[in-house]
Amino acid sequence: MSAPTRTFTLTTTGTGVGKVTTRGSVLTYTPGPGDTLTGAFSASDGSSQNQPGNDLAFTAFYTCVAGESFTYKVVADNRMVYAATVKLTRQAGS
Repeated sequence: MSAPTRTFTLTTTGTGVGKVTTRGSVLTYTPGPGDTLTGAFSASDGSSQNQPGNDLAFTAFYTCVAGESFTYKVVADNRMVYAATVKLTRQAGS
């Protein structure tokens, strides 16, 4: 007997603003004072995986192929995040 298949969806609102630093293959993100990003996961069976939450600081291992992909694995809770493209925009004074 196989387990039912569920699809998970991340819904976000707002804008993530903060500081990204890298050292080797380790990325550290710290949200800044203008950060308004919130997100929530839901599953195709209607269950919610967590309550909507604010953007949090994290440390991750990452890989990047310029213009193609960006993947990171958050160290603290072992979650893997894949993104087709991620745009990092430098702001004045940062």
